[in-house]
Amino acid sequence: LLLYKLFWTYLAQYLLFGKTNFQHTCTLRIVGGQHEERVESMSEFILRLRGEAALLVDAADRSPISALFDGTATKELYIAFLQETWHYVRFTSGTLLLAGERLSKLGQHGWLAEVLIEKAEEEQGHDLWALADLAALGTAERQVKETSPSPPVAAYNAWTSFVATSPFPIAYLGVAYALENLAVQRASKAADALRKTGRIPNIANAVSYLVGHGEADIGYVAELETVLEGVKSQAEHDAVLASAAATRLMYTGMAANLDGVAQRRQAA
Repeated sequence: LLLYKLFWTYLAQYLLFGKTNFQHTCTLRIVGGQHEERVESMSEFILRLRGEAALLVDAADRSPISALFDGTATKELYIAFLQETWHYVRFTSGTLLLAGERLSKLGQHGWLAEVLIEKAEEEQGHDLWALADLAALGTAERQVKETSPSPPVAAYNAWTSFVATSPFPIAYLGVAYALENLAVQRASKAADALRKTGRIPNIANAVSYLVGHGEADIGYVAELETVLEGVKSQAEHDAVLASAAATRLMYTGMAANLDGVAQRRQAA
Protein backbone atom coordinates (compact mmCIF):
# COMPACT_ATOMS: atom_id res chain seq x y z
CA LEU A 1 0.00 0.00 0.00
CA LEU A 2 2.91 2.33 0.78
CA LEU A 3 4.30 1.80 -2.71
CA TYR A 4 0.94 2.77 -4.18
CA LYS A 5 0.95 5.94 -2.07
CA LEU A 6 4.38 6.79 -3.41
CA PHE A 7 3.19 6.01 -6.96
CA TRP A 8 0.23 8.40 -6.72
CA THR A 9 2.28 11.10 -5.00
CA TYR A 10 5.05 11.19 -7.59
CA LEU A 11 2.68 10.72 -10.51
CA ALA A 12 0.63 13.67 -9.26
CA GLN A 13 3.77 15.78 -8.92
CA TYR A 14 4.95 14.93 -12.42
CA LEU A 15 1.61 15.37 -14.17
CA LEU A 16 0.60 18.49 -12.29
CA PHE A 17 3.92 20.24 -11.74
CA GLY A 18 6.57 18.51 -13.84
CA LYS A 19 6.71 21.24 -16.49
CA THR A 20 5.97 24.32 -14.41
CA ASN A 21 7.75 26.49 -11.87
CA PHE A 22 5.20 25.64 -9.19
CA GLN A 23 7.04 24.99 -5.94
CA HIS A 24 5.51 21.81 -4.58
CA THR A 25 6.86 20.06 -1.51
CA CYS A 26 6.73 16.28 -1.53
CA THR A 27 3.62 15.20 0.34
CA LEU A 28 4.89 11.78 1.34
CA ARG A 29 8.29 11.01 2.82
CA ILE A 30 9.88 8.01 4.51
CA VAL A 31 11.19 8.56 8.05
CA GLY A 32 12.78 5.65 9.86
CA GLY A 33 10.81 3.13 7.83
CA GLN A 34 7.56 4.98 8.51
CA HIS A 35 5.74 7.40 6.24
CA GLU A 36 4.44 10.82 7.10
CA GLU A 37 1.82 12.72 5.13
CA ARG A 38 1.46 16.46 4.78
CA VAL A 39 -2.29 16.94 4.51
CA GLU A 40 -3.19 20.03 2.51
CA SER A 41 -6.26 22.01 3.37
CA MET A 42 -9.47 20.82 1.72
CA SER A 43 -9.92 24.17 0.01
CA GLU A 44 -6.47 23.79 -1.55
CA PHE A 45 -7.37 20.32 -2.77
CA ILE A 46 -10.66 21.41 -4.36
CA LEU A 47 -9.04 24.48 -5.92
CA ARG A 48 -6.34 22.31 -7.48
CA LEU A 49 -8.98 19.90 -8.76
CA ARG A 50 -10.97 22.77 -10.25
CA GLY A 51 -7.79 24.08 -11.83
CA GLU A 52 -7.05 20.73 -13.44
CA ALA A 53 -10.59 20.52 -14.82
CA ALA A 54 -10.28 24.07 -16.19
CA LEU A 55 -7.09 23.06 -18.01
CA LEU A 56 -9.03 20.32 -19.79
CA VAL A 57 -11.72 22.77 -20.94
CA ASP A 58 -9.03 25.17 -22.14
CA ALA A 59 -7.21 22.41 -24.02
CA ALA A 60 -10.46 21.29 -25.66
CA ASP A 61 -11.12 24.87 -26.74
CA ARG A 62 -7.77 24.88 -28.55
CA SER A 63 -8.22 21.52 -30.29
CA PRO A 64 -10.20 20.34 -33.34
CA ILE A 65 -13.09 19.43 -31.03
CA SER A 66 -13.70 23.16 -30.55
CA ALA A 67 -15.44 23.14 -33.94
CA LEU A 68 -18.34 21.43 -32.16
CA PHE A 69 -18.56 24.29 -29.69
CA ASP A 70 -19.00 26.98 -32.35
CA GLY A 71 -21.03 24.83 -34.74
CA THR A 72 -18.46 24.81 -37.55
CA ALA A 73 -17.68 21.07 -37.37
CA THR A 74 -17.92 19.07 -40.56
CA LYS A 75 -20.01 15.94 -40.71
CA GLU A 76 -16.88 13.76 -40.81
CA LEU A 77 -15.35 15.46 -37.78
CA TYR A 78 -18.55 15.06 -35.78
CA ILE A 79 -18.82 11.40 -36.77
CA ALA A 80 -15.20 10.91 -35.66
CA PHE A 81 -16.03 12.51 -32.31
CA LEU A 82 -19.07 10.29 -31.76
CA GLN A 83 -17.17 7.18 -32.83
CA GLU A 84 -14.29 7.84 -30.42
CA THR A 85 -16.76 8.75 -27.69
CA TRP A 86 -18.58 5.45 -28.15
CA HIS A 87 -15.28 3.57 -27.82
CA TYR A 88 -14.87 4.76 -24.23
CA VAL A 89 -18.39 5.58 -23.02
CA ARG A 90 -19.50 1.97 -23.51
CA PHE A 91 -17.15 0.99 -20.67
CA THR A 92 -17.96 3.88 -18.32
CA SER A 93 -20.83 2.27 -16.42
CA GLY A 94 -18.85 -0.93 -15.87
CA THR A 95 -15.70 0.78 -14.60
CA LEU A 96 -17.70 3.07 -12.31
CA LEU A 97 -19.36 0.00 -10.83
CA LEU A 98 -15.98 -1.72 -10.41
CA ALA A 99 -14.56 1.31 -8.63
CA GLY A 100 -17.57 1.55 -6.32
CA GLU A 101 -17.48 -2.15 -5.49
CA ARG A 102 -13.73 -1.98 -4.93
CA LEU A 103 -14.12 0.91 -2.49
CA SER A 104 -16.82 -1.02 -0.65
CA LYS A 105 -14.72 -4.19 -0.52
CA LEU A 106 -11.76 -2.27 0.87
CA GLY A 107 -14.01 -0.69 3.48
CA GLN A 108 -13.06 2.79 2.27
CA HIS A 109 -15.49 5.72 2.14
CA GLY A 110 -18.78 3.89 1.99
CA TRP A 111 -20.60 7.05 0.95
CA LEU A 112 -18.29 7.50 -2.04
CA ALA A 113 -18.80 3.88 -3.04
CA GLU A 114 -22.54 4.57 -3.14
CA VAL A 115 -21.99 7.69 -5.28
CA LEU A 116 -19.96 5.71 -7.82
CA ILE A 117 -22.44 2.83 -7.93
CA GLU A 118 -25.37 5.24 -8.40
CA LYS A 119 -23.46 7.04 -11.16
CA ALA A 120 -22.80 3.68 -12.84
CA GLU A 121 -26.56 3.17 -13.11
CA GLU A 122 -27.07 6.68 -14.49
CA GLU A 123 -24.39 6.15 -17.17
CA GLN A 124 -26.07 3.05 -18.59
CA GLY A 125 -27.21 3.61 -22.15
CA HIS A 126 -25.11 6.68 -22.90
CA ASP A 127 -23.23 4.67 -25.51
CA LEU A 128 -26.57 4.00 -27.20
CA TRP A 129 -27.09 7.76 -27.53
CA ALA A 130 -23.84 7.96 -29.49
CA LEU A 131 -24.85 5.05 -31.72
CA ALA A 132 -28.28 6.63 -32.36
CA ASP A 133 -26.64 9.91 -33.37
CA LEU A 134 -24.26 8.08 -35.69
CA ALA A 135 -27.19 6.22 -37.27
CA ALA A 136 -28.93 9.58 -37.85
CA LEU A 137 -25.82 10.66 -39.73
CA GLY A 138 -25.84 7.55 -41.90
CA THR A 139 -23.26 5.48 -40.02
CA ALA A 140 -24.57 2.04 -39.08
CA GLU A 141 -23.82 0.39 -35.75
CA ARG A 142 -21.96 -2.39 -37.57
CA GLN A 143 -19.60 0.15 -39.13
CA VAL A 144 -18.84 1.71 -35.77
CA LYS A 145 -18.13 -1.62 -34.11
CA GLU A 146 -15.72 -2.57 -36.89
CA THR A 147 -13.46 0.37 -35.97
CA SER A 148 -10.77 0.44 -33.31
CA PRO A 149 -10.25 3.21 -30.76
CA SER A 150 -7.43 5.66 -31.34
CA PRO A 151 -4.36 5.22 -29.10
CA PRO A 152 -5.42 7.97 -26.65
CA VAL A 153 -8.84 6.36 -26.19
CA ALA A 154 -7.30 2.90 -25.79
CA ALA A 155 -4.96 4.37 -23.17
CA TYR A 156 -7.89 6.01 -21.39
CA ASN A 157 -9.79 2.71 -21.26
CA ALA A 158 -6.74 0.96 -19.84
CA TRP A 159 -6.23 3.73 -17.29
CA THR A 160 -9.79 3.68 -15.98
CA SER A 161 -9.69 -0.11 -15.71
CA PHE A 162 -6.45 0.10 -13.71
CA VAL A 163 -7.78 2.85 -11.44
CA ALA A 164 -11.06 1.05 -10.75
CA THR A 165 -9.29 -2.10 -9.56
CA SER A 166 -6.30 -0.51 -7.80
CA PRO A 167 -5.84 -0.09 -4.03
CA PHE A 168 -6.92 3.54 -4.59
CA PRO A 169 -10.19 3.25 -6.55
CA ILE A 170 -11.08 6.69 -5.20
CA ALA A 171 -8.84 7.98 -8.00
CA TYR A 172 -11.74 7.32 -10.37
CA LEU A 173 -13.35 10.46 -8.95
CA GLY A 174 -10.58 12.44 -10.65
CA VAL A 175 -11.64 10.94 -13.99
CA ALA A 176 -15.30 11.65 -13.30
CA TYR A 177 -14.72 15.21 -12.12
CA ALA A 178 -12.65 16.22 -15.13
CA LEU A 179 -15.01 14.79 -17.75
CA GLU A 180 -18.26 15.78 -16.04
CA ASN A 181 -17.01 19.35 -15.72
CA LEU A 182 -16.16 19.40 -19.43
CA ALA A 183 -19.64 18.10 -20.24
CA VAL A 184 -21.31 20.76 -18.11
CA GLN A 185 -19.19 23.49 -19.68
CA ARG A 186 -19.37 22.42 -23.32
CA ALA A 187 -21.83 19.59 -24.18
CA SER A 188 -25.06 21.60 -24.29
CA LYS A 189 -23.20 24.52 -25.87
CA ALA A 190 -22.00 22.22 -28.67
CA ALA A 191 -25.49 20.79 -29.27
CA ASP A 192 -27.00 24.28 -29.49
CA ALA A 193 -24.26 25.56 -31.82
CA LEU A 194 -24.47 22.57 -34.17
CA ARG A 195 -28.24 22.89 -34.44
CA LYS A 196 -28.07 26.65 -34.92
CA THR A 197 -25.58 26.56 -37.81
CA GLY A 198 -27.18 23.49 -39.38
CA ARG A 199 -24.06 22.72 -41.40
CA ILE A 200 -24.49 18.98 -40.89
CA PRO A 201 -27.49 17.34 -42.58
CA ASN A 202 -30.05 15.95 -40.09
CA ILE A 203 -28.09 17.37 -37.14
CA ALA A 204 -31.33 18.07 -35.24
CA ASN A 205 -31.72 14.30 -34.85
CA ALA A 206 -28.06 13.64 -34.10
CA VAL A 207 -27.27 15.45 -30.84
CA SER A 208 -28.88 13.14 -28.28
CA TYR A 209 -25.50 12.27 -26.72
CA LEU A 210 -24.48 15.90 -26.27
CA VAL A 211 -27.89 16.97 -24.97
CA GLY A 212 -28.34 13.97 -22.68
CA HIS A 213 -24.81 14.06 -21.31
CA GLY A 214 -24.89 17.80 -20.70
CA GLU A 215 -28.23 17.68 -18.89
CA ALA A 216 -27.40 14.56 -16.88
CA ASP A 217 -24.21 16.08 -15.49
CA ILE A 218 -25.73 19.34 -14.21
CA GLY A 219 -25.19 19.40 -10.45
CA TYR A 220 -22.93 16.33 -10.46
CA VAL A 221 -19.73 18.38 -10.35
CA ALA A 222 -20.95 20.23 -7.26
CA GLU A 223 -22.01 16.90 -5.74
CA LEU A 224 -18.53 15.48 -6.31
CA GLU A 225 -16.95 18.45 -4.58
CA THR A 226 -19.27 17.97 -1.63
CA VAL A 227 -18.50 14.29 -1.19
CA LEU A 228 -14.77 14.88 -1.65
CA GLU A 229 -14.88 17.20 1.35
CA GLY A 230 -14.88 14.04 3.46
CA VAL A 231 -11.58 12.77 2.04
CA LYS A 232 -8.70 13.71 4.35
CA SER A 233 -5.79 11.52 3.23
CA GLN A 234 -3.09 13.32 1.25
CA ALA A 235 -2.33 10.13 -0.68
CA GLU A 236 -5.97 10.01 -1.78
CA HIS A 237 -5.85 13.68 -2.76
CA ASP A 238 -2.81 12.88 -4.90
CA ALA A 239 -4.58 9.91 -6.47
CA VAL A 240 -7.63 11.99 -7.44
CA LEU A 241 -5.50 14.86 -8.81
CA ALA A 242 -3.15 12.58 -10.73
CA SER A 243 -6.10 10.76 -12.26
CA ALA A 244 -7.72 14.03 -13.32
CA ALA A 245 -4.45 15.14 -14.91
CA ALA A 246 -3.99 11.82 -16.72
CA THR A 247 -7.56 12.05 -18.00
CA ARG A 248 -6.85 15.54 -19.33
CA LEU A 249 -3.81 14.32 -21.24
CA MET A 250 -5.62 11.37 -22.80
CA TYR A 251 -8.81 13.27 -23.64
CA THR A 252 -6.91 16.11 -25.29
CA GLY A 253 -4.94 13.47 -27.18
CA MET A 254 -8.23 12.09 -28.48
CA ALA A 255 -9.44 15.58 -29.40
CA ALA A 256 -6.21 16.39 -31.22
CA ASN A 257 -6.49 13.13 -33.16
CA LEU A 258 -10.05 13.67 -34.46
CA ASP A 259 -8.96 15.08 -37.82
CA GLY A 260 -6.84 11.98 -38.38
CA VAL A 261 -9.73 9.68 -37.46
CA ALA A 262 -11.99 11.57 -39.88
CA GLN A 263 -9.42 11.32 -42.68
CA ARG A 264 -8.99 7.58 -42.18
CA ARG A 265 -12.75 7.12 -42.30
CA GLN A 266 -12.93 8.96 -45.61
CA ALA A 267 -10.04 6.95 -47.03
CA ALA A 268 -11.56 3.61 -46.01
